[in-house]
Amino acid sequence: MRITPQVIRVRDFRSFSEEQVISLADQPGTLGLITGVNEAEPDLGANGTGKSTVWDALCWCLFGKTIRGLRGPALLPWGVDVATPRVQFTFEVEGHRYTISRTANPNGIRLFREAEGPGADTAGLDGEEIDQASVERMVGLDYDLFLSTVVRGQFSESFLELTPRKKMEFLSKALDLDGWSEAAQRTSEERKEEKAKHTDALRELDRMDGALRVREAEVITATQAFERAEAECASRRSERESHIKVVAGAHCKHKALRDQLAQDATDARISLERSDELIEKLMTEAEALQADSRDAGHRLAALEARAEMLSEAVSAAGGLGDTCPTCHSDLDAEARSTAQAAAQSKLDAMGPDLRQARLDAKTALAMYEDVVARGKAARKSQKAKQAEERAVEAELRDVSATIETLEQNLEDLLAPIVPEDHIRLRMITAGNAAEETKHKRDKAAAWCKEVEEGILKLDFWVKGFQDIRLWLLRAALDELEALSNSHTLSLGLRGWRILYEVERETKAGGIAKGFRCLIQSPTNQEPVPLETWSGGELQRLKIATQAAMCDLIRSRFGGAMALEVWDEPGQHLSTRGCRDMMAFFRERAATLGIEVWIVDHRSTTSGEFDQQLVVTRTRRGTSVKRGLR
Repeated sequence: MRITPQVIRVRDFRSFSEEQVISLADQPGTLGLITGVNEAEPDLGANGTGKSTVWDALCWCLFGKTIRGLRGPALLPWGVDVATPRVQFTFEVEGHRYTISRTANPNGIRLFREAEGPGADTAGLDGEEIDQASVERMVGLDYDLFLSTVVRGQFSESFLELTPRKKMEFLSKALDLDGWSEAAQRTSEERKEEKAKHTDALRELDRMDGALRVREAEVITATQAFERAEAECASRRSERESHIKVVAGAHCKHKALRDQLAQDATDARISLERSDELIEKLMTEAEALQADSRDAGHRLAALEARAEMLSEAVSAAGGLGDTCPTCHSDLDAEARSTAQAAAQSKLDAMGPDLRQARLDAKTALAMYEDVVARGKAARKSQKAKQAEERAVEAELRDVSATIETLEQNLEDLLAPIVPEDHIRLRMITAGNAAEETKHKRDKAAAWCKEVEEGILKLDFWVKGFQDIRLWLLRAALDELEALSNSHTLSLGLRGWRILYEVERETKAGGIAKGFRCLIQSPTNQEPVPLETWSGGELQRLKIATQAAMCDLIRSRFGGAMALEVWDEPGQHLSTRGCRDMMAFFRERAATLGIEVWIVDHRSTTSGEFDQQLVVTRTRRGTSVKRGLR
């Protein structure tokens, strides 16, 4: 990114009370001169006119402070208590025109895009508010780099005049080496954090090792308890096997008995059913025989009654008198004998029937009594069979109950004999806990190893970032050294060399780190410190080194502002030295294609320059005008 300055507009800024428009973009590769005329105090010559104020204004516009660090009320025009300092800087980047405007009281920074007109006047335009960081991003420079590569103030320290520490700090910042130092520092801090993590990881690993030992001891204890319980169970299983045989034998015996009793009960039930059938048959037969016996008795009674009547009739016929008792007629002996014979004849005739009736009645009674006796015997047998059936059923129930008990006992005996659940559970729980603890321990070990590997990598990068920084610094110093020595030749220092060292070997054979600048001239065999030299030689060395620094920064960042301002660079130089210096700056402007401005209060021939600005101070203020070429 190349920035081409075009216009600086200044108003109410130190000696510039009226608005001044300073046009810079005449053409690239030109050498310009800024001189001054002090009409307010002629005895001062060109001093105090405000030549440096032009560049103070540019510096303040971009960074909010002047080359010497002034800001606030120190910026007000002389003799004025209230004013609004304002500076605008117009520049071009890649074909686009921008104007940055800064004001004080009130403070503000605004950006205008493509402001028209040769003076880049922004009056009536609305710019966008930006912050300081945005300004520095646009110009690609910060305050220190600006003073080192664009404007070299009259009182600015040269790179060679800086202390070794400040030289190193400036180079680190200018070459963006601080990033490597910061990376090394961040890596070192990260390493500290990783070391703390490593300590925590080791502590956690030790804790997990202890916990794992405890868990493994618990597993051993629980396993031993389980093994003892298993041995006891094995002994109990051995004892139970013989018991099972006894119970199984009894079970088989009782099952056979139960089957026999069940058959006996079935037989008894069938016999009882038959007995019931017999009794029922006998009862039916007895009822029939009883009826027959009654009928025979009735017939016998009727026959006996008739026989008795006939017997009585026979007796009555023998004892009849002369008169018939029925008809009261007279009876004779023959009639009585006939009547008696007739009655006797009937009685005799009834004899077989009566005997048969008696026999039938006796037979029927005997048959009935026999059936009743058989019925009684059958009932007695039935009661015996019922008692036997009940006894068999009771015994069957007892045997069945015994079998059920034996089966339950056998089921209990056949149940597996194993250690109690809590013993097994304790062993399993201990094993799971040990496995989980081992997993955690392995994770802790992996974490510890990972942290250790991370620390090794960070150890490498802590030194690596420092080595990279040192390597870049050494490469930059080699380039700076080459550029510086090239410029010393252009400035008339033939046979001179500038040497830079960031580390050197000590007499004891060690390495001392630091920053040293040594000068070798045709008059000294060994390089000597810079402080050995003075006057014009030192001034040439400063210019050569500062120009080399500008070139180095340009080469590193790929572009810069196409402007260099050197304020009073000819101090301590002879006339020949000034000619060499002017030739150097002219060649530099042409080679780099930039505007180089020399601020000088001495009477320098204006014909040596391509353009000239004359700063005139009067009692009314300071003005800037272009001089003749």
